[in-house]
Amino acid sequence: DPSWCKTPSGHIKRPMNAFMVWSQIERRKIMEQSPDMHNAEISKRLGKRWKLLKDSDKIPFIREAERLRLKHMADYPDYKYRPRKKNSKPALKKSCGSKAGGMRRRRRVDRGDLRRWRRLLGLRP
Repeated sequence: DPSWCKTPSGHIKRPMNAFMVWSQIERRKIMEQSPDMHNAEISKRLGKRWKLLKDSDKIPFIREAERLRLKHMADYPDYKYRPRKKNSKPALKKSCGSKAGGMRRRRRVDRGDLRRWRRLLGLRP
């Protein structure tokens, strides 16, 4: 059933790699033992444990990942991974203004720009 790798919006997910196959199982175990643990902490622990795992212990997960990859290729023969490019424009910071018109946008400024502007204006760096 190829529905596992398709989102409601129609986006086709990539097949899981060996680490993802393994971590899905291990994450459930950790969550059963420590239900209050934050997801970020679980992810860090999983990464460390995967690195410590012997190659021979990784083989079943590598095989499963390969099986999933082949199944994905059969289910979606025209699929091509196309990562979305990150937006290169500076982030816009929203702030509440007191002027009529409500919200106004303000461009996020990095420290290099501030130093350059201060130099141009004759202010202290």
